[in-house]
Amino acid sequence: MIGYTSEKILGKCLVLFLCISGGSFFNSCNLQAQHNDGSLSSSASTEIDLIDPKNYAITQFSMVDGLPQSTINDIIQTEDGYIWLATFGGLVRFDGISFTTYDRSNTEGMRSDRVLHMFEDSRGALWLGTEDGFLKFKNGEFTSFLIEDDSFVYSPSTVKEDDFGTIWLMAAGKPFKIVEDSLIAVETVQDSVLADKAVENAEGVWLAHEFEIFRTLGDTLVQVANLDSTIENNIMDFVELPKNSGEYFFGTTGEGVFHYKDDELKLYSTEDGLASRYAWNFYVDSKQNLWVTSYLGISVWNGGGFTPVQLAESSEGIQLNRVLEDTEGNYWIGSLGDGLFKLRPSDITTIGLENGLKNDKMLSLTTLNDGRYLFATNCGGVYEYEPSSKKVSQPSISAELPNQCIWSVFQDSKDRIWFGSRILYRSNSLSETGVTIDKNDGFTGRDIFTISEDSKGNIWIGALNGLYKYDGESYFRYSTNNGLSYNDTRAVFEDRDGVIWVGTSGGLNKIVNGTAVPVDLIKEQGINDRSNKPYVRAIHQDEEGVMWIGTYGNGIFRIKDGATTAIKKEDGLHDNIVSHIEEDKDGYFWMGSNRGIFRVHKSELNEFAEGKISRVNGFVYGMNDGMLSSETNGGFEPNVINNGDGKLYFPTISGVAVVSTENPGEERRPPKVYIESVKNGDNDLSDEDEISLEYNNAFLQIDYTALSFRDPDKITFRYTLEGLNDQWFEVEQNRTALYTKIPPGEYTFKVAASNNSGPWSTEFASLGISVAPPFWQTSWFYALVFILFGSTGPGIYYLRVNQLKRENERKKRFAERLIDSQEQERRRIASELHDGLGQQILVMKNRAEMAQQKVTEPDEVTHQLQEIMESAIISIGEVRSISHGLRPIHLEKFGLTEAIENLCDQLQRTSKIEWSYHIANIDGLIPQSKEINLYRVIQEATNNIQKHSFAEEASVMMMRASANIKVTIWDDGKGFDVKDESLKQGLGFSGMYERIETLGGLITFVSKPAEGTTINIVIPIS
Repeated sequence: MIGYTSEKILGKCLVLFLCISGGSFFNSCNLQAQHNDGSLSSSASTEIDLIDPKNYAITQFSMVDGLPQSTINDIIQTEDGYIWLATFGGLVRFDGISFTTYDRSNTEGMRSDRVLHMFEDSRGALWLGTEDGFLKFKNGEFTSFLIEDDSFVYSPSTVKEDDFGTIWLMAAGKPFKIVEDSLIAVETVQDSVLADKAVENAEGVWLAHEFEIFRTLGDTLVQVANLDSTIENNIMDFVELPKNSGEYFFGTTGEGVFHYKDDELKLYSTEDGLASRYAWNFYVDSKQNLWVTSYLGISVWNGGGFTPVQLAESSEGIQLNRVLEDTEGNYWIGSLGDGLFKLRPSDITTIGLENGLKNDKMLSLTTLNDGRYLFATNCGGVYEYEPSSKKVSQPSISAELPNQCIWSVFQDSKDRIWFGSRILYRSNSLSETGVTIDKNDGFTGRDIFTISEDSKGNIWIGALNGLYKYDGESYFRYSTNNGLSYNDTRAVFEDRDGVIWVGTSGGLNKIVNGTAVPVDLIKEQGINDRSNKPYVRAIHQDEEGVMWIGTYGNGIFRIKDGATTAIKKEDGLHDNIVSHIEEDKDGYFWMGSNRGIFRVHKSELNEFAEGKISRVNGFVYGMNDGMLSSETNGGFEPNVINNGDGKLYFPTISGVAVVSTENPGEERRPPKVYIESVKNGDNDLSDEDEISLEYNNAFLQIDYTALSFRDPDKITFRYTLEGLNDQWFEVEQNRTALYTKIPPGEYTFKVAASNNSGPWSTEFASLGISVAPPFWQTSWFYALVFILFGSTGPGIYYLRVNQLKRENERKKRFAERLIDSQEQERRRIASELHDGLGQQILVMKNRAEMAQQKVTEPDEVTHQLQEIMESAIISIGEVRSISHGLRPIHLEKFGLTEAIENLCDQLQRTSKIEWSYHIANIDGLIPQSKEINLYRVIQEATNNIQKHSFAEEASVMMMRASANIKVTIWDDGKGFDVKDESLKQGLGFSGMYERIETLGGLITFVSKPAEGTTINIVIPIS
């Protein structure tokens, strides 16, 4: 086989059953092959959960994702970290995001697109077995090695490399070796003394053909066995496992797998779990699991037989044929016609429908006093869960509940179980009928969202119409009538001083000496709009007494020593919705949101609040990590189960997500970064060690990547061009850097990456860039000028040189600002797509699933369809908004004149300022590709008036003269000092200057404090 290099030696025991030229076995071994009798042997064992799909997140890649063909013949990971695939459509390289195909259409020297096998040698060369010969691929170039017999071109069945760097292969039934790129036929040697030495030789490699086994000894290939009297079919592969143990596995072309141990040879076939009797390849992973691959499937050795690998119940009929474990613990499995599968170890397991739940929409979770867990669902009753046996069952009381939509469930210190729904219900056990608590008991609450008990034994009940305290005798209500900021109560928490904190959908409160006191989080942030009170969903106090408040839409707040700090998404938090806050023993905060579970170390949150860092870093868990849905359910308590046993149970809209805090997807090193391609227009410069450009063609597109296959879509990048601007630009998941009009000079491009864990790589991918100056900036031109002008013209010369220097500096600043603006625009668009449109689509998906489950309830289906329609309307509006932000629709459809008129008309209709305007028809006077520049300048100027001028009147006048277009924008506002450069930067004047310059025009600003502002623009007609 090609690509297998893990076995080094077979132990001396092999010699005991080798047939050396004489054709008989030594009598000391029982070598008659026996069929397996089902007894187990203490040999290499596999972890059975390896093939359990519940423990892996499975991703399928097909031609839609970029594969050139759907059959995967071989898979390897090269030393540099890339995954390589052999397909019938070419050689494929994969970085986790995109597939790059090498075939005859784009790669010189590629003899055939039908690649069968691969092998990487110690020098980084890739050896390919194809249907039309044997190829070496290195540094982007192919070298062909023809192995012909009777005019037929053969491809090797086996390729291996010994410790001396010699490549050995078996093709057309003959052995060969490659030395210094020369293919040399090898004669085999039959000698019992050399056979003993070869078996003991740790530097050699093994080859097999038909019934013969060979091992290299230096430059010699020695026959060490001939098994034609023991087995009936050809040997395809064999391995010693564990190494140096004397235990061997032989794969054959028709009998199955032979297992040799303790002088006994056993045969395992399809009756023993093999997918096929044609066992043509062995693979040993890092856990020492032995995989057997064939054209009909994959099996794993389980100690006494084999277990067939099936990805899921729905995968029946998919023929798996290749396997690879990468350096991060992911498994890659190839198939015949169904593409490539990635099995990523799940960091999270989910208790869902397949575990026995009939309703997986989880709302409230709690721990019962006997250690069992109780799960409350959205209109599916309650379930009890035994954590030791992992069994789910529905208690008898579930059917007795007067309402099946349970929003809160809690067991108090007296073993009473409370159920919150539209009403309040209480029972003494899960097997007894309970009672409804209502106004006859003094309780007037409705829609119960949270139930808890304080240290004094009081029961606190949060309802839609307020907070209730039950002291064992009566119910006392807190509401807006006696101090509560809002009635709808969603979170109740007792701090270590006995103070009760109350979170409502309209702000945070404390119960101090029996009185409700609002805690105004937003006002303490310097915002005086008291109507903007955060919807509080989670309250937590750490060991230092610091309070942490999770909100729906406002991120998380820290309250320490009377000071409040908000930490939001723009500060590095994964989501502004924080429905849960749980702290583990290592100081990590685990927070549930609508976009997954994320954890951030408390020290980073504190450092941000103290101004020591500008951004927090976290680790995010979602559907790729084992969650069936990334959306956790919040606003109902109790919710997350945290018993200090290293596991957290989160309620989600698709079951209970269980995450381990002991080894939570261990902190991984930043991925290695590579520059994949460099282009200058149509010129591909990827093979250049250093890029050289002319000053008038200084355009570059640099494509880069980073290799991490666990979470490739979560890798973020930053880059810089040293010499132009030493600032690092953080560009999120963008994998392309664009530079235009790079000024003359010497530069170094550097790019770094960060994975889900946050730290940036300290090893950069870098590229040297040189931009040649124009001739008048060269040393020889300076010398010529000196000779020509001598002492008479230095003034003229230095005047011109200074002018050119200023021009060069201006171009450099323009390039810096252009790069910055491009990245800001990319980040804005990415954020709007992900946070706006993406979330609406997710909502529609979830609503559709809920409707599907309620097909027998027309009213519920109608309600869900109405919600889907409203989400779709919102999505359409967001798409239009994003599109309009990129290029105004009026400009695209109706031209520049009407686009400016539409802008002014909107100002006139919606602004408090009294706007007037007159817009002459200028369509066709400016090149269409540059019309957007004038539009954006007018838009920026009017926006400045709207935001900063405090004007009562303003106007936009655009006139057409014979040779130019004149625009005047005026307001009677507060004006400004035109000499104040910092103020001009804040108003975006530099961008306006640059846009007008692209039109060949001139823009001037006339203003004084308290005397209004006039902007004059003159653009020559093309």
